[in-house]
Amino acid sequence: MGRTVEGNVWHFRHELDEDLKIRLDEICRTEPPLASGQNKPQIAVAIREVLCSDKEDRGPAYWLRESYRAAENAVTVDASNAHSLVTHYPYTARCVQSGEVRPVAAVLVNGVAVSVCSCSRWADDVAEAGLHTVDQFRGHGYGVVATGHWIDLVGQIGRLLFYSTSWTNVASQRVARKFEATFYGEDWSIT
Repeated sequence: MGRTVEGNVWHFRHELDEDLKIRLDEICRTEPPLASGQNKPQIAVAIREVLCSDKEDRGPAYWLRESYRAAENAVTVDASNAHSLVTHYPYTARCVQSGEVRPVAAVLVNGVAVSVCSCSRWADDVAEAGLHTVDQFRGHGYGVVATGHWIDLVGQIGRLLFYSTSWTNVASQRVARKFEATFYGEDWSIT
């Protein structure tokens, strides 16, 4: 569910039973719009009971500005340099090599990608940043550099840019603040 002050939107995985989707839809329709940043969804208990699950992710969602002058030490990853991803991001490397992934920006240390920003969601008019930095390289600003380069790459294509994280990932929220991202709501999922 995407929760905003203007209202909510929700989607269900395709493999869910139709009767279950109908029941979940009925519950989701009762969730009021988001009132403040971290208030918990009122329907959370009911949804967990229906799904028999308590595994959930919640966090702030932001709009990013479409232009940013990235630092010089970020690179665009394509088939010619996808090998730089193999050490820490082998799945992304395979996706780049096969052409299955949208723009990928990375920061390299000694030729190895240590922070990567790519598209976690991609649609006709929007793209959402997916950022990951290798644990031992966090705290050096690499995530900001990779995200800035991703903004440049995807912004040139003309899509609306989004960034989301979890409420507990303070470092990722700092990345959003570095770009003066605009908070617009919350992503919430239960699996």
